[in-house]
Amino acid sequence: MKRGERIDTEQRGSIINIVLLVLVILTLIGFVLIRSARIDTRIAANEKQETTAFHAADAGLSRALNMLEGNGDGSWLGSPQSFGDATYLVTMTDYTSSSSSSISSVSSSSAVYSYDIDGDGYILIRTTGTINKATVAVEAIYQEGTGMISWREVE
Repeated sequence: MKRGERIDTEQRGSIINIVLLVLVILTLIGFVLIRSARIDTRIAANEKQETTAFHAADAGLSRALNMLEGNGDGSWLGSPQSFGDATYLVTMTDYTSSSSSSISSVSSSSAVYSYDIDGDGYILIRTTGTINKATVAVEAIYQEGTGMISWREVE
């Protein structure tokens, strides 16, 4: 462009329109990234709670197995127990019977027989770990003399 030439009036201000369009696009990308980061943070928090609830349920299962092996009594069964910020609740029933045994206190020598109603040596242990809104339940089958023979996480 030579000195003294006039700028075409149709092109005047077009650069500002381009800059504004780029700014709007960058702002939208920023909002999408922030929303994605918030969702990822919520997912991570939920996974952490699920893991903590699972560990609480596992702690309840370990405590129940220790009791069945003769280490301690069952006075804590059927009532929520603290596990850090979480809690667990353990119940035991006869594995093959539909009836359940609810005993407030169990001596270590009679623990298996108190829950094994049909005398076959199998007990179903169900433990539920909870923290905030996350809950995980674990079931295990215990056989007298053998110990825990199987376990699974239940929905």
